[in-house]
Amino acid sequence: MTKADVREIPARIVQLKDELFAASTQPCYERATLVTCSYRASEGEHYAIRRAKAMRAVFNGMPLFIREGELIVGQRAAVLAGRSVYPEYNRTDLDDPSTPKEIREYWRGKTISEVVGNAYPERLVLAESEMACGYVTGSGSGYGHVVVDYDKAITRGFRSIIAEAETMLSMERSREGTAEADPEGVTFLQAVVISATGIIEWANRYANLAEKLAENIAENMARKEAENVAQSELDSSRRNELLRIAETCRRVPAEPARNLTEAIQCFWFVHMAMHLEQYGWSISAGRLDQYLFPYFEADLASGALSTEEAWTLVLNLWVKFMENVHDGVKETVFQNLTLGGQDGDGKDQSNALSRMCLDATVALRFNQPALSLRWHEHIDPDFWEQAMQAIAGGMGLPALFNDEIIIPALVSHGVDRKDAVGYALVGCVEASIPGKQQGMTAGGHLNCAKALELALNDGRSMITGRQIGLQTGEPGNFKGFDDLWSAYVSQVEYLSGLNVLATHISGEMQKQFGYCPLMSSLLEDCITRKRDMVYGGTRYNLPGVGVFGPSNTCDGMMAIRKWVCEKERLTWKELQQVLLDDFAGHEEFRLLFARKTPRFGNDILEADELYNRITAVHADFFWKQVDSRNGRYTCGVWPVTTHVGSGNWTAATPDGRHKGMPLVDGVGACQGADRNGPTALLKSVARLNNKDHWTAGNTCNIKFSASGIHTGDGIGRLRDLTTAFMKLGGQELQINVVDAQTLASAMEHPQEYEDLVVRVAGFSAYFTKLSRSVQEEIMSRMEQAV
Repeated sequence: MTKADVREIPARIVQLKDELFAASTQPCYERATLVTCSYRASEGEHYAIRRAKAMRAVFNGMPLFIREGELIVGQRAAVLAGRSVYPEYNRTDLDDPSTPKEIREYWRGKTISEVVGNAYPERLVLAESEMACGYVTGSGSGYGHVVVDYDKAITRGFRSIIAEAETMLSMERSREGTAEADPEGVTFLQAVVISATGIIEWANRYANLAEKLAENIAENMARKEAENVAQSELDSSRRNELLRIAETCRRVPAEPARNLTEAIQCFWFVHMAMHLEQYGWSISAGRLDQYLFPYFEADLASGALSTEEAWTLVLNLWVKFMENVHDGVKETVFQNLTLGGQDGDGKDQSNALSRMCLDATVALRFNQPALSLRWHEHIDPDFWEQAMQAIAGGMGLPALFNDEIIIPALVSHGVDRKDAVGYALVGCVEASIPGKQQGMTAGGHLNCAKALELALNDGRSMITGRQIGLQTGEPGNFKGFDDLWSAYVSQVEYLSGLNVLATHISGEMQKQFGYCPLMSSLLEDCITRKRDMVYGGTRYNLPGVGVFGPSNTCDGMMAIRKWVCEKERLTWKELQQVLLDDFAGHEEFRLLFARKTPRFGNDILEADELYNRITAVHADFFWKQVDSRNGRYTCGVWPVTTHVGSGNWTAATPDGRHKGMPLVDGVGACQGADRNGPTALLKSVARLNNKDHWTAGNTCNIKFSASGIHTGDGIGRLRDLTTAFMKLGGQELQINVVDAQTLASAMEHPQEYEDLVVRVAGFSAYFTKLSRSVQEEIMSRMEQAV
C-alpha cells in the first residue's frame, strides 16, 4: 500500500476538513431543551425510565443535517462544531446569557455536580480546593472512559439487543409479587428497550433526511438545462450516494452490518449515541482495526470496494472524529483508538486496516482519534517501522504500549487472560476491557507532591496556611529520614482516604441520577445481571486514581536524604523555611537540590528504587479499598494538563522546583532533570513496578530534536531505542519529534503553525490551541539527541 505522505486526499475530504476548521464552536441547546422537556413530563417516574425517555426524546427531536460530500452521517449537535449542553450533569453553559430561561431555572440545584458538591464534607472540600485529592469522574459529569461493545452492535444490531432485554423482562415480570421479584431489574430492562428503540428511530430519521435530499437533487436536475452535463453528472452521483446513505441508515444500527460502509456507519451512530447519553470524556473507539477488518477484507476481496473507496471512507470517519467537539474545533475529547496487539497465542494482529488508520492520521494531521499502538514481542516489523515513520512526522502519534507488561498487570488484578489480551486504551493511557469494564478509569486524583509538602509543614498548606492534612509533627522535631517517611505515608493515606470518600459519594449520586441504559446494553453482564453500569453491572470494575508529581516527590526525598540527613547542609527547620520562602534568599540550596542531587531518570539505582518505594504507598493503599460498585482501585499517571494546574497549588518542592510551577508531566524525569541522555531516562522508567503500581496506565514523555531524527539513520536509532525500552519493561512511551526553535516560533507566530500537533501528557493537541502555561511546560522538557 502506498504511504500516507504520498497517498492522495480526495477533494471531498479536503472540503469537509476546511469547512470544519473554519467553523466556530458555540453552545447548542437543542439537546438540553429536549432533555428538560422530557424530565418535566416524567416527574415522579423511576430515574432510569426518565433517563431513557429523555434519550429517546433527543433521538427523535434533535435537528439533523447531512454535510455536502460526506458518506458517514451523525452529529451530537444541531450545527457543525456545535457544543451540546448537558444540564442534568453540571451548569456548564447554563449561566451563559444565551441559555433558554426554562432550562436554567429547571436545573438550578438539581445537577449532579451540585448534588455531589453539597454532599461533600468540609475536609474533602478543603483538600480538593487545593488539588490535593478528589475531583473524581462522576462528580460533575458522566463517567466516559469506556469502550463499549461496538462489535456487538455491528454484528447483532439493536433489534437483537431489544429482544434480549425483552426476554429477560418477560421472565422478571413472571416473578412479580414473589420473593424473587426484582423491581430494579425490571426498570433497568425497560430503560434499555426504550433507549435502544430510540437509537433505531434516530437512524431512520437520517435515512428520511438522506432520501429527502436525494429527492431535492432529482427535482433540481429536472429543472436544469440539459447542456450542463458535468454538473448533471455530479448531481446524479451525489443523489446516488444519498440513496445509499438512506439504505445504510435503514439497516444499521437496527440490524447486523453487511459491509464496511454499514459497519462504519453503525460504529459512528453508536459512538455518537454514547456521547449524547452522558457528558463523559474519553469514550473511546477500542480496537477498531479488529472489529472492522472482516468487512474491510471481504469488501476488497469481492470488489465491492476499491482500496481508494475504502481509504475515502476511513478519511471520512476521521473527519467525523474531529467533528465531535466539546470545548472547540481541534480540541480533543480523548477518543482513543487502539491499533495492533496480539491474540491469545501471541500472534500479531495488525492488518491492512491498521496501516490505513496510521496513514489517515499522518495524511490529515488530526489529533483525533488519538492513536495508540500495542507493541509485543512478535509485532510485524513493517507495521512497527510505519509507526516510527509516523512518529518522526512530529505529531506525537501513535502512543506506544507494551503488551508484555499491560496484559500480566491486568491478569494480576483480576482480569481473565483471554479478556486482558483484548484490552484497548481509553482516554490517555488507561487499559480497559472493551465491552466488559465499568467506565471509571479517572476515579479520583492524588497529588503526592502536595502530600510531601504537608509532611514538611505538619499538615498545613504552604500556599494558604490552611490545615488540609493530618498533624504529623513539625519537621523541626524530625530525627531522621524515617520520621519524614512516616509523616509522608500518613499524609498520602489520609488524602487517599478522602479520595475514596469522594468516589463513594459521587457513585451513590450516580446510582440515583446518572443511569446510562443505552451504554449499559453494550457492556457485558449488565443485561444478564439486570443492572446498569452505575450499579456495577459490568464484568470488570477497576476504578483508577490519577497520581500527580511522583518524580518531584522522589527527587525531593533524594535531596532531603542527601543534604539534610547525610551531609547536614541544612536542618529540618531550615529546609521548611527554605520551601516556605520559595527559595527567596536561598538560591544556593535550590541549585544544590536541583543540580547536585541524584535524580530520577538518569539510570541511578538509588533514585529508581526510592521511586518504587514511594509509588507503593498509594498503590498498596488503594488496592485494599472497595468502591461503591465493589471494584478495587488501581493507580495511574495521566496528567493531561492538570500537572500544570495542580502545580499552581503546590508549594516549592525540595527538588528545586519553585512554588506554582508545573509538576512532572508523567512518570519520567522532572522537566530538565534527565541529564544522562535518553537511554538512561528510559532505563529508569523501565525499572518502575508497572505490574503492581501503575495498572491504570502511565505516561512517559520524551522529546527528540527533529533535526536529529531526520539526519542519517535517525529513524532507525529511534526504532532501536524504543524497542529496547519495551524489552526492558517500559509500559508506555509517547514521543515528540520537534525542535525547541519550532515551538518558540509557533508561540510567537501561531497563524503559521496551525497544523503543528504535539504530545502533551497522554494526548496530542494542536500546539497553538494550548494555553501559554502548557506551551511553556512543553518547551521546558529536555530535548534529547538520538
